[in-house]
Amino acid sequence: SSLTQNFSYLELPVIFRYKVVDRTLGINLIGGLSYNLLVHNSVYTTVDGSKYPVGDTKGLNPLALSSSFGMGMEYNFSEKLSLNLEPTFRYYLNPFSVTTGTFIHPYSFGIFSGFSYKF
Repeated sequence: SSLTQNFSYLELPVIFRYKVVDRTLGINLIGGLSYNLLVHNSVYTTVDGSKYPVGDTKGLNPLALSSSFGMGMEYNFSEKLSLNLEPTFRYYLNPFSVTTGTFIHPYSFGIFSGFSYKF
């Protein structure tokens, strides 16, 4: 048998970009804060291939505050269309759990990419 925890947060980011280089290949500094609201919390056990609900994870912080910092690169195909690549570091400012004695501050590193079209 195994035990599986599933919890999800809805992220509401406030991100600022400062353009350092404004050419065909642009460089941006990126930073901001995100409010993360707990929207799903469940625990399941699996026995012989069947899942059974057990309950939820106690002590999770219902509101997590995270910060992010990164450097974005954007290649401008035209005035309206660009390709973006943004390596970003994210750190949770308040503890992940509200249980006494537990001070877990998760962090992550991600590379975000995509196209931007300016109207």
